[in-house]
Amino acid sequence: MRAYRRKSERASQSQEVYEYIKKKKNIESLRVGYVKPRQVFTAEEEGKMASYLLKCAEIYFGLLPIEVKKLEYQYGVQLNAKNIPPSRHQINMAGIDWFQNFMRRNPHLSLRIPEETSSSRATSFNKPNVNSFFEIYQRLLQKYQFNASRIWNIDETGVTTVQKPKKIVAARGQKQIGAITSAERGTLVTLACASNAAGNFIPPMFVFPRLKYSEMFIRGGPPDCLGADICEVNLITKNNRELKEIKLANKKVF
Repeated sequence: MRAYRRKSERASQSQEVYEYIKKKKNIESLRVGYVKPRQVFTAEEEGKMASYLLKCAEIYFGLLPIEVKKLEYQYGVQLNAKNIPPSRHQINMAGIDWFQNFMRRNPHLSLRIPEETSSSRATSFNKPNVNSFFEIYQRLLQKYQFNASRIWNIDETGVTTVQKPKKIVAARGQKQIGAITSAERGTLVTLACASNAAGNFIPPMFVFPRLKYSEMFIRGGPPDCLGADICEVNLITKNNRELKEIKLANKKVF
């Protein structure tokens, strides 16, 4: 059998180096294989950023994903973070990988589609106004002794007249598929619903954006529902005399 013998000491470490490492460092502490990349922020710093995002969403100014990535870079620059990757200095924002990992590390955060809220509603719904409402409400309850059947709440919503088509079977690769509906973009019909604190309801009322109302508009609707055109509703609200008559009729009904 042939005996191999090295002709040089290239690409090899001396025995003295191994002895030095053995004295100064424990071999078991050395990491071998995949190492988790270093994060830019600590757990505390990242928690503050998550709290800031929640606060922005609570005051109706939530941030988009691209704005969160820009905020991460600006936050890291302000903290003089040492682990910011060089690529982020070129685009002044974090990448999609960081955003996905950030959402995974903070499961209490999620991507949501916000509901359109007017500035007047957002500014009116605050703690002082709510406290003032309940103070007046409690004062009226003590004065008039209302029961649950006398406390009513009414709200309105919009009902579309265009049916939303469901998925159908068609040819693959076709760019556009059509389905017959009543209109492409219909106008909304206002639906007013009322209920009291005892859990009772009255039939809903539909307000149609028409100049003249017809009974055929509510054909097939909820039982005993009411209907009116927009001109009739505007006339009732402007005429105080007719409004008083409606209030008297409501007293007889309720």
